[in-house]
Amino acid sequence: MDSQIEISGINGDRGVSPPASTESLWAALGGGADGLHLLVTQTQDNVVVCVPKLDIELSDGETRAVSRTPWKTLQDVDAGAGWNTERGQGEPWSAKGNKRPTRFARLIDVLQIFGRRCALSIQLLPTPHYEACTDLVASLLRQFGLQHRIPFAVCLAQHEHLSAMGYDGAMILNLAVYQELPPNLNQHLHEHPYKAILVREDQISALPPRTDTTPPLWVDSVSPESATHFTQAFPDHIQRLLCAEALAVREVVRPPFPIFHDDFSGTDIDRSQWTAGYSHVNSDTRVFQDDGAHIAIQGGGEYSGAAFVTTLPIHGDFDARVEYEVASPHQGTTFELAAIGIDPGYFNIDNSNLNGRKVNLTFDVHGAPPYASSECDEDDGHRIGWNNGYNLTKVGDITQTADGLNIDPWAASSVNMYNKYGRDVGAGARPGSRGVLRLVRHGSVFSAYFQDADNPQWVCSGSALVHNLKDDVFLRLAAKHWKKSNPEPPPNHVTFRHFTLYQF
Repeated sequence: MDSQIEISGINGDRGVSPPASTESLWAALGGGADGLHLLVTQTQDNVVVCVPKLDIELSDGETRAVSRTPWKTLQDVDAGAGWNTERGQGEPWSAKGNKRPTRFARLIDVLQIFGRRCALSIQLLPTPHYEACTDLVASLLRQFGLQHRIPFAVCLAQHEHLSAMGYDGAMILNLAVYQELPPNLNQHLHEHPYKAILVREDQISALPPRTDTTPPLWVDSVSPESATHFTQAFPDHIQRLLCAEALAVREVVRPPFPIFHDDFSGTDIDRSQWTAGYSHVNSDTRVFQDDGAHIAIQGGGEYSGAAFVTTLPIHGDFDARVEYEVASPHQGTTFELAAIGIDPGYFNIDNSNLNGRKVNLTFDVHGAPPYASSECDEDDGHRIGWNNGYNLTKVGDITQTADGLNIDPWAASSVNMYNKYGRDVGAGARPGSRGVLRLVRHGSVFSAYFQDADNPQWVCSGSALVHNLKDDVFLRLAAKHWKKSNPEPPPNHVTFRHFTLYQF
């Protein structure tokens, strides 16, 4: 397969997240797409928006055309309502309960965030009143100075309209909207310098013979099942695949390679690949291997946790996955698969005589920032966590006793003032829940995914730009609980199994 063929996510990645939302746009890039193809239309008050279709179900249950809906009303629509993977149950991105909704993205916001970050292209959703929306899009591209950088996918009528208004930006000839190819197509292509030609799969064989000056082909609405065909049959003609499922298509076009796998079988930790230890100076937690990587935390007690951390640096993009089982998720607990930029602390799994010299914050959930994590927080759901700050650490602890001040120079804690967390996705873990955490890196964009009993296919639980993480990172499998009251946290036990690291 030709890895040079590029991938653009149509309004993000519909396969793992609600399309046309900012979260889905980030998910497409985090999943490995080279760019984004935006399907847009305008609201009643002339706001250009990314939407999956022209008619949207509003918050009151009414279905109405976006063109007859004010932007303020569209802002109240939960873009995650009704979305799920093909075999999933429920609505993992729904705003039900106290979860905040995800919204459809405005084009002006997308241009600000992504306009110079990745390859963008824009296409109007089919509407008989295209002139006004075409003018609005052209105006926004000019406003941002992006008209030569971001191509506009247009039919012949739209091209004539843009030319009449003096628009000199980049254009793609959109043939995918035609049932039959327009007459005199070869002459039209010769007269106009299109950046590319957008076609459906069934149109490729009917195109005029290619010449040295013929623009490259972009193929519309490519599925994961058909991606192999395009990469093998037309490696010299096709420049880009537009797809609604960016992660799945990327796995076909540019498959990852398994670099390392560990089932955590037996009781001996592979010290060439892993180090393990505790996050705090107390004996509330025990970390060990026994046909799984186990982190067992007693009930109540103090802030406590532990982790397994890879010992070898992972350079560049990666795709890491690990199965989990959690005995008692509750308020005051978190477990994660995280990328950190700091060499892990030295190995110490004996908790019988801990002291400050044997505790390292690389073993702490959310410790040793900067980091990016795919995590399950309490019993609320899965999410992405990240910190773009520095490894701020408070060293030393002073307590007042009856005999005066007690100074412990070896006490340490992370100062996580820059922690950020995505919204909870999914129904949340329940006692005995099993699932899979996944963390994918492409450049500075990290995407978190999960599978569980309700979602047997991958669901993206958030993406984040973590630019302070360098090219070399280490991966952490961690769990913790923190002290709470009314009631105190019960015992918890998190088990990780079947860890696999892929790279591209």
